[in-house]
Amino acid sequence: MALMQFLNHTRTIPISNPYGFSRFFSKSSPFIVKVGIPEFLNGVGHGVETHVAKLESEIGDFQKLLVTRTLKLKKIGIPCKHRKLILKYAHKYRLGLWRPRAEPVKLPNVPIIQRSLSVKGHNSQFKPPKIHVNRDARDF
Repeated sequence: MALMQFLNHTRTIPISNPYGFSRFFSKSSPFIVKVGIPEFLNGVGHGVETHVAKLESEIGDFQKLLVTRTLKLKKIGIPCKHRKLILKYAHKYRLGLWRPRAEPVKLPNVPIIQRSLSVKGHNSQFKPPKIHVNRDARDF
């Protein structure tokens, strides 16, 4: 009885996001509308984009790439680390947890400031003072 009352009084919350989780940031990230094999591999990165020609000739379609297994990728000649990355991101893409970005992320140009090691007011060839150690004096 209590369970029926609980189920009747709970309301489902409509989810406007197609991925099923809410987004807590104000800017929407730029997604590619149409994703193909080259865009997907460029989004994965880590050198996987070098296999675009092989995958397009052997697999051909992006939807087939999403359901491709390890053995097929191995027969094509893709190294183990790249196979793992492709399969990992294909699984995330199928679940809706990841999509390739529209443009690659560029790091901002930050100038490197070189600091001088010279001490102000001293010669630029500053040498630390020598410490004299008396080897004859033995303190036990």
